[in-house]
Amino acid sequence: MIIDLDKKINGIDKDNCIVLGNFDGFHIGHQELIKKLLEVSESKKLNPSILLFKEHTKSALDKDEFKYLTKLDDKIDICKQFGLDNIFIINFDNIKSLTPIEFLNFLKDKLNVKGIIVGDDYTFGEFAKGDIQFMKEYCYKNKILFNTITQVKLEGNIIKSTNIRSLIEDGKVEEAAIFLGRPYKINGIVNHGFKRGRKLGFPTANISIERGYILPKEGVYLTKTITDDKKEYNSLSFVGKNITFNEEELKIETYILDFSGDLYGKEIYIEFMNFIRSNKKFDDPKDLVNQINMDIEKSRKLLKN
Repeated sequence: MIIDLDKKINGIDKDNCIVLGNFDGFHIGHQELIKKLLEVSESKKLNPSILLFKEHTKSALDKDEFKYLTKLDDKIDICKQFGLDNIFIINFDNIKSLTPIEFLNFLKDKLNVKGIIVGDDYTFGEFAKGDIQFMKEYCYKNKILFNTITQVKLEGNIIKSTNIRSLIEDGKVEEAAIFLGRPYKINGIVNHGFKRGRKLGFPTANISIERGYILPKEGVYLTKTITDDKKEYNSLSFVGKNITFNEEELKIETYILDFSGDLYGKEIYIEFMNFIRSNKKFDDPKDLVNQINMDIEKSRKLLKN
């Protein structure tokens, strides 16, 4: 059940065990938190729940636009896949001024929280003044179950959203997928472009990039395209500025292998599987065609392997 806390709600009568965090990317570290939540909730007969902010906390606190890994709708879908009973959502601006104790009282009194699961680096409350020691003492006094998990490591590296963002910005989408537990993906609406790809023999789906997504570095990628009817297709996606035709607009163009059909106006997801090559300028469109054919050949070899 999705419960929007920015709207007037009646009292929450069921006992909840809640997991807290930003959950940007919902990487394998976050997934371990959810597994702990489900384990504790089942053993203590509580409802496994989560509190999600409608925007990342940094986007509300920083003046610069924050680039996220996972939008709210995707987080909600992942929570549903895990089978969480209650998905509480709230605008961070509405609670960012709460002191640590006010925030914990909000959980206890408004959300009927009887258990809390967090990572061992979790901070909360105004100016992030609250830490897990403060939370532990509060929970003890108020007879609330309290559990933490240590930061998850993979090959000696702490799995953090900031590290995953850096990998994606460097075009290392394969490594990012290992930490995420799935390929990095973005979505957008297919719109009409200049149709240059069609003229060159490679019709592409031009994606209107949703504001806020972090994008891989400019270049060509082996991708998987997922249409609004949940069908999946292997594809090649170009991210960047089309410098061959002196364009300054940052765009995503996707050539779907072995596909025919009309996707205009439809929403699609692009999953980034492998980096193929960097963006480069071609003096002659024929050279671009030859390069695309080589990119396709390389992609098919990767798919075979």
